[in-house]
Amino acid sequence: MRDGTKIAIFVVSIILFCMLCIPIAIHGQGSVILLLTAALFVAFAVPLFMGKGTWMIAGINMMSEEERSKLDIPKISKSVGIICLFTAVFLIFIYLFLY
Repeated sequence: MRDGTKIAIFVVSIILFCMLCIPIAIHGQGSVILLLTAALFVAFAVPLFMGKGTWMIAGINMMSEEERSKLDIPKISKSVGIICLFTAVFLIFIYLFLY
């Protein structure tokens, strides 16, 4: 599977996860869940953005050293970190507008 496909699958999974959080947020204790989820995404984003959390990116650990040498792993890590931060900000906006 190509790297772009993996990143697209990761992005779609984050979007689906957020879509599942919205109905939970509307009913009852969802505000706590939204804020905890946003904090979790920030906690994942910080090491990724710094280029240290490559173990969190699906598929990189499964690649051989030859395949890894073809990739710009710090750039991929930074991109995934930015996606996580964007998701956290999105969840915080949902919290602010719903509550």
